[in-house]
Amino acid sequence: MVDLRGFDANKFEPAEEYVVPRAGDYNVVLDSSDEKPTKDGESTYLNCKFKILEGEFKGAILFFILNIGNKNEQARQIAMRQLSSLCRAVGVMTPHSSEQLHNIPLTVSVINKIYEGKPKAEITGFFKLGSRKKEDSTAKKNGKDNAYSETIKDMEKELETMPAKKMEKKPWD
Repeated sequence: MVDLRGFDANKFEPAEEYVVPRAGDYNVVLDSSDEKPTKDGESTYLNCKFKILEGEFKGAILFFILNIGNKNEQARQIAMRQLSSLCRAVGVMTPHSSEQLHNIPLTVSVINKIYEGKPKAEITGFFKLGSRKKEDSTAKKNGKDNAYSETIKDMEKELETMPAKKMEKKPWD
């Protein structure tokens, strides 16, 4: 239990409902980052919080996890390549801390997914600000929208109509 004496809800605007940004490219800044332990407590990851700078989703938050402290070598290598992309996008090639990557505008590419039954925006790439053309966006492929560019409502409908499958074996086993 947390002591809330002294808190007055009248002094704060209520939180708005979180809206999942659509698939596409967004100009963002890395707003904050911190190291957190994994659920099993045996590894760590860098939790990155990006803030969208403009457009319909201005102010929305996108999260990205870098498994740079993972005990699994393959997970660490993937995270190091992702971190390399982020560093190149913000022009900081040899950071001494994640804070050096904060507040430098860049472009991220986002897809939409369903995770644990809920819509989610997932960052799939980092790019120098202004280096992506509209036609390069992940929301377009071969002149027509791909599966990732469906609206969240369409994705939810699709999820509702999908038959539930019980997996005997996990795909990674």
